[in-house]
Amino acid sequence: MEVVDDDTGLPFDLYVTDEIAQALREHYNRCQHEKTDIREVTLSNGAQHFYRQCLRCGELTRSAIAKISVAGKVPPKDEGICERWKAQQERAYANMMQRFVRAQRSESDEWSRSYDEYLKSPQWRSKRDKVLKRASGTCEGCGERPATQVHHLTYKHVREEFLFELVALCDVCHDRIHPKPDLDEGIEHVCAGCRWQSSEDYKDWCAQFEVAAVAALAEGGQCGKDRKGYEPLR
Repeated sequence: MEVVDDDTGLPFDLYVTDEIAQALREHYNRCQHEKTDIREVTLSNGAQHFYRQCLRCGELTRSAIAKISVAGKVPPKDEGICERWKAQQERAYANMMQRFVRAQRSESDEWSRSYDEYLKSPQWRSKRDKVLKRASGTCEGCGERPATQVHHLTYKHVREEFLFELVALCDVCHDRIHPKPDLDEGIEHVCAGCRWQSSEDYKDWCAQFEVAAVAALAEGGQCGKDRKGYEPLR
């Protein structure tokens, strides 16, 4: 499910775990209507009915109460209870989602850091060389251009990949899988898919040059308008 990350202002694809599913069930089943009181409800046709209203969430009982069993003056349904409960629920839901977003973003950032280290390791270089050798140095996407990249078809077995989960690709085919966004679409889109993109401390941050993305992309910046520092995820 997509949730806007309040810390970055960007959409975050939240993976719904069993923990999140359980939290959502508890959130929507929170009120047990333990305290109720009789309230009068006037329908659009002017008819008056009596129900029990939950004093916590404002919900009415499903069955009307016979007028003969109601003694004395009965106050009207309190809409304020419903409004306060709705606002409270919305705040609780938003806070809950942000907690899960931050937790998963932290896990994702840690995974990315660990993955970057793995790509520098002799273990990865050995697998990369085997895949390029298997392809005889030719792109397995187009079968024409020289292979320059080794692409993961899945990250399920990262660090213990089967060689059939890795393919040798040329830059053109690899960019088709991880396309470089158009510079005119804005910084967020320009950096999307770059392995150095970070939102750990800033909305737009370049982890390669350790500067704000706008500074890296500026004319004369380390990355520049031609995005020479752009490296697609692999």
